[in-house]
Amino acid sequence: MNQDLKIIKKLYGEKMMHLCREYFPTILETPTLLPTLLQEHFYPSHDLYEDLIDNQKEREFKSYIYSLVDKQYLPTTSKVTQTPEELLALAGYDLYECHTEKEIQSFKKYYKPNEALCTFHGGRLERCRVFFAVKKDVANIRREDFPNPLRQDLYGTSIISIQFSKDGTNSLSIKNRYNHTVADPDATFSNDLDNIIAGLTASFESHYGLVQTYKSQNFAIPGYVNFRGRFYKYNYELNNNYYCPDNIVIDNRGNVREYNHEKYIVMDYFILDLVNKKIISNSGFHDPFEEAFQDITKIEIKKNKDTKDILLTNRENATFTITLDKQNRIIGLVNNYIEEIPEAYLFYNTALQSVSLPNVKSIGNDFNYFNPNVEQINLPSVITIKDNFLDSNTKLQEFNAPNLVKVGHNFLFTNGNLTNLNLPSLEEVLSGFLYCNHNLTTLNLPKLKQCGDYFMRYNNSLTTVNAPFLTKVGNYFFLLNSSLKNLSLPSLKYVEDHFLAHNSNLSSLEVPSLEQVGHCFLEANRFITKLDCPFLIKVGDHFMQSNCNLESFDAPYLNERGTSFLPMIDPEKLNIPGGIKR
Repeated sequence: MNQDLKIIKKLYGEKMMHLCREYFPTILETPTLLPTLLQEHFYPSHDLYEDLIDNQKEREFKSYIYSLVDKQYLPTTSKVTQTPEELLALAGYDLYECHTEKEIQSFKKYYKPNEALCTFHGGRLERCRVFFAVKKDVANIRREDFPNPLRQDLYGTSIISIQFSKDGTNSLSIKNRYNHTVADPDATFSNDLDNIIAGLTASFESHYGLVQTYKSQNFAIPGYVNFRGRFYKYNYELNNNYYCPDNIVIDNRGNVREYNHEKYIVMDYFILDLVNKKIISNSGFHDPFEEAFQDITKIEIKKNKDTKDILLTNRENATFTITLDKQNRIIGLVNNYIEEIPEAYLFYNTALQSVSLPNVKSIGNDFNYFNPNVEQINLPSVITIKDNFLDSNTKLQEFNAPNLVKVGHNFLFTNGNLTNLNLPSLEEVLSGFLYCNHNLTTLNLPKLKQCGDYFMRYNNSLTTVNAPFLTKVGNYFFLLNSSLKNLSLPSLKYVEDHFLAHNSNLSSLEVPSLEQVGHCFLEANRFITKLDCPFLIKVGDHFMQSNCNLESFDAPYLNERGTSFLPMIDPEKLNIPGGIKR
């Protein structure tokens, strides 16, 4: 293997090494040039390859690297009248362009089994324009006559594959017959067509339109900061401070600080001082998570395959475990002694996956506000949770809070993955409860008494609800649920606007205690045929708008109703004081 490729593999990983071998065979002709360019412009990271692929930045990366090379890759200005076929014939070759996979495979017969090109693996035409140039006397050029192969010897150059990329740059690779038996076989003739015969580069440009261009550009990768010409991957940016893997912080004063691995761990947007057992914070943002480090007496580090656990012990011999991934992001949290979570705890963390806080009784606003990745959370003692708890989390699968009594606004707002929820002690929720949860099928709230606006708005999978003591609900309760067919709320007395509106399949509703409803009650429901409300007194506008199948409606005490009351129902089917006047 080329020594430069070995260096790239060590610093940036094997996949990056393969990418460089494919993209930069010409640069690899100059020893140390490519690894030097990479190290000058990209802090070593084995994540670089994946980040380029995930963000579809390969083409831009390729052009960016070529733009850094002193040699100018510019279109030639020479005018050549002869075609590439004519010029290569003068050099003793026949030129063929391959338009199909079958045509490519027809050239495999010229290669020894252990020296066949990767081109023959298939799919090359999707990303390259492929030519083969074959010496006219190829049958007389035998492999056994060259016991010590050289890239430029007669056998190695007797068949060459000339390939131009289809990524817009038309970058060139001239591939040797020896393939990987010799050094840099993808840069035969130094990837310069004029080294085969003068004028060949210009001839490919004028006759095939294959102009090799590399343009300097403002290259960027999401999740990387370009600091003084060098790219650094970062986990978090706060107040223009960049917290990077490998214990690096680029601060807002223009300094790159590389913290000693024996003394510090940069995790998330915190710097853990292992010697003094405390947090060093320079973000300008106070996260109450820092307070957990005030009374630490012991720190242990346990390394796993792809993670490491930081075990903290305080003066009371209580334990606290933080799990970090390979980029030193906090992905796991177990705290056995904390009882109260203050406001904005781990507010900016986006990587946490598992949380266990067995003794926590109350949680403040904005817990893990920006995190979309929590999969399981264990809160067996929690009683109250305030606003925006796990707002916008999309991966939660397990939520354990058997003693939870009250939650604030936007509890599990837009949570999209939870399928079952059992909160046996919950009594009160404010607005936005499980707003936009699309997969919840079963909801057990045996002690719930009241809920605010937008309760489970846009859930379209719920089939089973248990809330026997629910008394009062806000606006848009269960709006746009398409799966719920039967609902019994025996204690419900007061509902506000758009109650169960657009529940397209609801066919049975039991609300025997209902006394007062707002506007648009059961709007757009077409399947309910019977509704008994023996205590109903007041209804708002558009009561059961669009329902044309109601056969029985019993509301003997109804004395106040809004406009457009049961507009599509035969008055004779109803038991209400005064009937309906059309």
